[in-house]
Amino acid sequence: YFNETKITYRQLDQEVDSLAGGLLELGLRRQQRVSLLLGNNPDFIRSHFAITRAGGTAVPLNPMFKGEEIKYILNDAEAVFLITPVSFLPLIETVWGQVPTLRRVIVIGGETDGDVVSYEDLLARPSGPVEVKTADSDIAACLYTSGTTGKPKGALLTHGNLVFDTLATIKHVEVLPTDNHLCVLPLFHSF
Repeated sequence: YFNETKITYRQLDQEVDSLAGGLLELGLRRQQRVSLLLGNNPDFIRSHFAITRAGGTAVPLNPMFKGEEIKYILNDAEAVFLITPVSFLPLIETVWGQVPTLRRVIVIGGETDGDVVSYEDLLARPSGPVEVKTADSDIAACLYTSGTTGKPKGALLTHGNLVFDTLATIKHVEVLPTDNHLCVLPLFHSF
């Protein structure tokens, strides 16, 4: 549930396939990095799962970052795509030319125009199941530290790390299929 919207797991799975297929059609290759500059909403969840389903690595960014902070992480991560709301596009355009690896910006609420691609166009495309082979040792996410002792550093989490964390949490918290949980922490953070 998000506000008044109910999203079924089947719907989420189909949307993730559509986005993953779109990322692959745009040229995403295995283990390439895709940054997310998004708040806590279903688009973050769809995008994160689509990136990993397509074999890429998700690089979440704090939506409160300024241009220089975004530029630093995009360059350090060598991000090839960025997914963000159209409202952040003017900010991204100020640094885009200084990020040589960034090929496309996928905008939520915007239109496709050259290297700017509409998120909704990717989401609306029909897709069968996307099945890209990944290994437990493949990097699923690159989470940047706060940089308290210098520049932020990317902490690499593998698919195996995330599956282990999930299974350990289910066991420790005793999660049941009938449980509901409220997400209050920022999704870009390493919780």
